[in-house]
Amino acid sequence: MSNPLSLPGRALYGIMDSLNRFCDDPRMLQAVYCLLDSSVRNIEYFFHSADNSAVFSCSSRRIFSFMKFLAEKSNFNTLCSSVKILRETMQAGADDSRLQKKIYFIPSNYLYKIGNNSTCFVHAAFINAPERVLGALAVNFQARIKPDISAQVLKSGSGIIREYACSEKFLLSSRAINKFFVTGDSAAGRYYDLLPEFDNLNKIFFSGSLHHPLLVWSRKPTRRKFGHYDPVQDIIMISRTLDNPQVHPEVLRYVLYHEMLHKYFSGKNRWQPHRRVHNKEFRASEKLFPEYRFAENMLAVLSSRQVRALN
Repeated sequence: MSNPLSLPGRALYGIMDSLNRFCDDPRMLQAVYCLLDSSVRNIEYFFHSADNSAVFSCSSRRIFSFMKFLAEKSNFNTLCSSVKILRETMQAGADDSRLQKKIYFIPSNYLYKIGNNSTCFVHAAFINAPERVLGALAVNFQARIKPDISAQVLKSGSGIIREYACSEKFLLSSRAINKFFVTGDSAAGRYYDLLPEFDNLNKIFFSGSLHHPLLVWSRKPTRRKFGHYDPVQDIIMISRTLDNPQVHPEVLRYVLYHEMLHKYFSGKNRWQPHRRVHNKEFRASEKLFPEYRFAENMLAVLSSRQVRALN
């Protein structure tokens, strides 16, 4: 039997591979869409049958959510168009087989990169990017494959990409893709619910200005890192260790507040090179939490207990 953890990833890679091969053939693209739709229904059936939710990692759930997003025909058509634009822009005016790359749009923690083989990876939220941004991505890929592009052109293209990645449109695309994130590691834990805690902290410290990210608990307890904010996916993940009646609620709220600060400041300087994440402004805001010192001390104790328990 195949490993269920790999099902969404293998299915999406197969879809993207076929889409690259047949992006100029409407009849074959319809067949690829039918394959996508069938894959989504099969994976969803597997997920909900016999309580298989626990075997899917957070990464697999993101991929599956993107697949469900693409199952809406208009989104699939947009993907086809973006792949075609990127491929044609990369190969325009250059007779070089190295530029004949496959373009994979996938949910990821990076904006774009070149794989070890013939594949260029692009964050899924670029699916709705205008041609100007897709063109800048193509230039960056070209420069990494065939480095004869001027530094000025490359710098300009990188600026266009970062500007779009910081835009509201990029965030809205990311939220739309995460809309179908399959529940399981949801905001409601066994003892604490992250959603009302987020809303309360948002009202007190941010005047309700923060949009809801995807709030999830980690699949397993952790021993040192108790929270994480992913600005690309707009996901706040809190360690399962804190979903415990023995953990004081102010400790959980402090960790959640810390990650909310990351979300707040990421809107100002996300994707800026050489930026400090925990700068002076961040640390000053962190200390505004009324139980800051108590929570820090409790986290230190909790971390040492976890280390001893796992040794």
